[in-house]
Amino acid sequence: IAKEPELVENDFFSNPKAGQSIILRNVQFETAKWNLLPESYETLDSLVDLMARFPEMVIEIVGHTDNKGKAADNIKLSQNRAAAVMMYLAESGIEADRMKAFGKGQEEPIDTNDNETGRANNRRVEFKIISL
Repeated sequence: IAKEPELVENDFFSNPKAGQSIILRNVQFETAKWNLLPESYETLDSLVDLMARFPEMVIEIVGHTDNKGKAADNIKLSQNRAAAVMMYLAESGIEADRMKAFGKGQEEPIDTNDNETGRANNRRVEFKIISL
């Protein structure tokens, strides 16, 4: 089981550094789909603000799933979810060439897949700063 990235969230937004990452806990999707739910917008808007304040920032958006379903389907789902986040940022004015989206499916869990709490932790989108 991969270790969850350690990070003080306030430092991430006030003093970001290359290599830092954050799990976007409030970015939510419809079950088994990649449609962003409205409760995601506040978090995504804070990322738009961050990237606007640091115009040289280049990022990766990485989608992850739990182990329910077929591995190949989970790769596709996680890729589409990462792409949905990237599309939201692009539609909010962030240049697409500053972002890359990847889907890892169920390959990098940060918790157990033996119960719903663990599976919920594994279903996530991460935002990683590549360079500033």
